[in-house]
Amino acid sequence: MGGYATIRNYVLPFCGVRAALSAVPGPPKARDLSRWITADPDHLDNDAKAKLAEAREQCPHLDALAATSPSSPRSSPDTTATASMPGSPQSRPPS
Repeated sequence: MGGYATIRNYVLPFCGVRAALSAVPGPPKARDLSRWITADPDHLDNDAKAKLAEAREQCPHLDALAATSPSSPRSSPDTTATASMPGSPQSRPPS
């Protein structure tokens, strides 16, 4: 007997669904995103730059995260975000 995949492959031609099952690329992996964000933009290839730009356009949270990366071309030298973080040297009272 066949398993699920065997039955699916047999039935699909009769359903006319085969054309609708074209491969759609999934979202980038977290490992790739973190590498693209933290890497020097000059060392990324054009494909990685394009995928990072697309991911940043689709996700405002990812764009905000990438903007804080020191290697990001859109990052600013403003340190107010780190000054308000608990435990950062700027947030500790002077001794």
